[in-house]
Amino acid sequence: MRQSVTAMRRYLLVFAGCEMDLLQPGLSVLRNRQGVNMRILTFAFSTMLLLTACGGGGSSGNRVTTAPLETGGFTLLAGDMSLDGIDEVNIDIESVVLIGAGGQEEVAGSDIGVINLLDLRNVTQVLALGELPARQYSKIRLFINSLEIVESDGDREDAQLPANGKIDLNPQGPFEISADQHLILQIDFDLERSLHLVQTGNSRYRFRPVVFIDVLNELRLTRLVGTVEDDDPASEPSDIDLCNVDDAAICYDLDLDADALILQADGTVDELDNLERGAVANAFGHFVIVQGGAQLFETTVIAMGDALSVAQINGDATLDQASGTFDLVEEEGGPTITVNLVDGAKVLDELGDPLVGGVTAGQEAEAWAQQTVLDLAGAGVFPAFLVQARDPRDEDAIAGDLLTVEGDVITVDTDAGEVSISTDNDTEIQLLSGFGTDAETMTITLAELADLVGDGVEIEAYGQQDGDCFAASFISAEVD
Repeated sequence: MRQSVTAMRRYLLVFAGCEMDLLQPGLSVLRNRQGVNMRILTFAFSTMLLLTACGGGGSSGNRVTTAPLETGGFTLLAGDMSLDGIDEVNIDIESVVLIGAGGQEEVAGSDIGVINLLDLRNVTQVLALGELPARQYSKIRLFINSLEIVESDGDREDAQLPANGKIDLNPQGPFEISADQHLILQIDFDLERSLHLVQTGNSRYRFRPVVFIDVLNELRLTRLVGTVEDDDPASEPSDIDLCNVDDAAICYDLDLDADALILQADGTVDELDNLERGAVANAFGHFVIVQGGAQLFETTVIAMGDALSVAQINGDATLDQASGTFDLVEEEGGPTITVNLVDGAKVLDELGDPLVGGVTAGQEAEAWAQQTVLDLAGAGVFPAFLVQARDPRDEDAIAGDLLTVEGDVITVDTDAGEVSISTDNDTEIQLLSGFGTDAETMTITLAELADLVGDGVEIEAYGQQDGDCFAASFISAEVD
């Protein structure tokens, strides 16, 4: 099935090409121009736009919508990571709009509502569906009512939002929704670089979005919850559907092979043929496009039970995985939890592919278990059927005002004086303009950054010290 994904990546990358940044927990310390420490909170908020054009009488392999020939379907997915000292990050999304030469199209309305992103952790999850005309688009506009931070001590505070919550996201080039074709867009908000603690304004939190937009490239593992049903014979090639609990007309074709792990509600490993029709299940896997344009959900694990029947923990591995077990600490100074892998458990990397060598000490790890099995486990033991692990992000940060751009080196005025920052062809530069009016974020070139010298550009560079120069892997810039 991965061969199908690879082929589709080659096909769809013509629409947009921002490379996704794999987000890792961590804490960087910056200083603003007044010398006040600003801590960048570790957080990943990723959304995926699954745009599916549906043909008239043909088989698409997906029954999310029944749109006529000249429209495409829309699915919004979201995911995150944990945050130290933060219990909830509640984002209230009013709408999502695609903008192109043909006008504006709202693809998700106020029914999205409030989402606690910390409930989702490292996997994405379907949040909203919609339809839109098949044509070329160049911009994604988000309308966010609020972004509420709930700290561990119970304090609640709304983050300062750009342009009162209206944010335009610009891919590196237009993308197209075509009739009888499928298109997947992933929007990745890197909140480690976006959400700041400040000591000015009405809120201690300020949201300056750093955004990556990708097209069917390095998509994260996705979690679906629905009822198991027989597939519509007209929607081959899969045999099983997972249908929305509240709207049975919304179904996804599940593709399960011999390696898929199927767990009954009591944790018993079972066969595909024994899946109870009409029963609720959790499916973990990837959306893929196969030959002929059919969309499938390549399923890694099916765990029977509703959304609350699955528990998860997230923390740092303290011991290498050995004989199906490793130790994990959810927060610094907290108790050690022993993660025991159940029979057939999947151990995956940050994208949901098999993790060669298993979990190693120092990695960020998230584990999933069925509540019924967890209730029978001893104290401090977590019987996981799924684990995802990743290496933590290792980078420093420098903040200041842009002074010069000469060749591939920029100079920034920081509290400690002038600092030289080197760049190379792999350094990405993102610019946020109009924070208080018409917020727009886009990827720019070093030459375009040079054109902004003297315009009061604030710079945050992320990377490593390399001799007398700071080597930047990513630069976030802001101009009024």
